[in-house]
Amino acid sequence: MMNIAAAAQKEVIGLHQFFEVWFTGAVENNPVVFLRVAEALARDFHYVVPSGRTFVYPEVIEQIRGAHGGRRQFRIEIRNMQVREVIDGTHALVQYEEHQWTVGEKTARVSSALFRANEKAPAGVEWVHLQETWQGE
Repeated sequence: MMNIAAAAQKEVIGLHQFFEVWFTGAVENNPVVFLRVAEALARDFHYVVPSGRTFVYPEVIEQIRGAHGGRRQFRIEIRNMQVREVIDGTHALVQYEEHQWTVGEKTARVSSALFRANEKAPAGVEWVHLQETWQGE
C-alpha cells in the first residue's frame, strides 16, 4: 500500500518546482510538458484563493496555462509542511507555508491541501482541494 502522506508531501514540492519553471518560461509551453499540472489536479479540484473566491479545475488550468513565462524572475519556497490527517489511507490533508519572490515583491501564504490517491497522477496523489490564506510578515 502506498504511503499517502509521503506521496502528498512529495507532490507539494514537485508541483511548486514545476510552477517555478513554468512561470519563468524555463520549460517549453507545450501540451506534453503541461500534463505535469493537468494530471496532478483532480477534475473536481477546487481552489480557494486568499480573497475567498473559489476556482474550479477548468479555470485553474486556463490560468496556469496562460501564465507561462509571465514571471521571468520568480521563486517559490515551501516551509513548515506537515501532514495534518490521513483518512483511510486514501486521502491526506497537508498544511504548508508558501513563500514567493518576484521582482521587488515577496508574498507568503498558509495553504491547506486535500489529496486523494490516484495512481495515474504524477506523484500517485491528486489535488482535490486547496485553500490559501495570506500570511503577515
